[in-house]
Amino acid sequence: AINAINCASVLRPGGPVYFAADHKVAVDHIQEYSKQHNLPVVFLEHAEDPLHLDLARNLTERSPSDYYATFVDLLILGQSRCLAYSNGGYGTFGLLLGFNASCS
Repeated sequence: AINAINCASVLRPGGPVYFAADHKVAVDHIQEYSKQHNLPVVFLEHAEDPLHLDLARNLTERSPSDYYATFVDLLILGQSRCLAYSNGGYGTFGLLLGFNASCS
């Protein structure tokens, strides 16, 4: 997560960086890291881990609004100018939604 933030900060110096993760602990960690290093990082604050579109328990019993945070993350990732992501896969889907070949 820190490498992704540092990479995005190099790609767009001084610009805001949106951080999305499928685990709340990663978002909390980057929130603290960005404060310590005075980086303009923006993220959704989660009370718990965002639901996975493919792995959520009781999938048929969930309301579409339960996936709000996940859809907001994907919308922002898909519309981003550049995207730095890790091997976890959460950012990869956002990359595929709005692939920008000039930023790789």
